[in-house]
Amino acid sequence: MTYYNRKKVLEIIKNYRINMQAIQDNKKSYASVGVAQGGIESAMPKASGTTSDPTANEAIKHASSNDYFAQVQMDIKYLQDRLYRVPDRLRDTLDLRLSGCTVQEIYHYTKKSQATVYRELNEIADSVIGI
Repeated sequence: MTYYNRKKVLEIIKNYRINMQAIQDNKKSYASVGVAQGGIESAMPKASGTTSDPTANEAIKHASSNDYFAQVQMDIKYLQDRLYRVPDRLRDTLDLRLSGCTVQEIYHYTKKSQATVYRELNEIADSVIGI
């Protein structure tokens, strides 16, 4: 059994918007870990090895040890790399679901039945995994 099955892909699609936001927030919090120097210190040679800034060291260690975000990024990349497989007739349902809409909101906006929305989401997941 592979890691990406219909249930897992549906979960990735459902949580896509929340996870993308979390990744963006995570990247913002660790965007800059270096300390800029000015004046005479900027012209001086630097010691080889690791940075001596304890805050930067802690941030780097925390960011690299966070397996959750690595897994979420891998899941999102898996989905994004296979979105071309989704038929055009299912694009509206997919776009609404990726933007964070619930099934109830999707069937309200598209005037489709709830069963049809669930069937389309299953078709989308199957097309993403290649069934």
